[in-house]
Amino acid sequence: MVVQYAITWHITLKTQSGSMMTLFTVAGFLPMFFISPFAGVWADRFNRKYIINIADGAIALVSLLAAVFIMAGVDSIGILLFCAVMRSLGQGVQMPAVGSFIPDIVPQEQLTKINGLQGSIQSFITLTAPAISGAMMAFAPLETLFFLDVITALIGISIVLFFVKTPEKETPVPETPDHKGTAYFHDLKEGMKYIRKHGYVLRMIILSAIFLFFLCSRRAVNASSGNEKFRK
Repeated sequence: MVVQYAITWHITLKTQSGSMMTLFTVAGFLPMFFISPFAGVWADRFNRKYIINIADGAIALVSLLAAVFIMAGVDSIGILLFCAVMRSLGQGVQMPAVGSFIPDIVPQEQLTKINGLQGSIQSFITLTAPAISGAMMAFAPLETLFFLDVITALIGISIVLFFVKTPEKETPVPETPDHKGTAYFHDLKEGMKYIRKHGYVLRMIILSAIFLFFLCSRRAVNASSGNEKFRK
């Protein structure tokens, strides 16, 4: 999140454009929104530990490539937008896997406590990441933060891969020949049915989408207002 906000600050300072901030916000939100339902099916059907590491590794690879381009003098907005899209896709794949991975490694009697602890950590990170990002950019260039992202990703991947032991996840086998080759879409359809049947889940998804929409809109408005004051 520190790197994500660093890209935001960089684009804001370089372009001084609310439109570019809006474009970047959309690039960082929509891919995650569209891929998350499919990622939820992947988390149910495949080994979640590998999904988490592959997504994290893909994000780190994009960060590494972006850092190399910037160091080579190619400081293009297009590269940063591509980076934002790929990071959003990676997060959209990773988040459902992480959420469903916790019950695999936490005893049931401790699950509520650990979920609460994780929620507190995420809230703390969300509140502090913009400030930390701005402070780090005061004495470190953007490519340095990209390299920091790569290093922390390697640490996280190594911990999950070598020190977190979970039973191998068996891929569900379609029960009938009619489902052969379409089991993936069958699971996705069943998930949609479950959401429709459980109103509280549907309401939570709708409220979350509305909250994220207004949050992104507010960020774009703030960027546009800040840039206008800067120009004055």
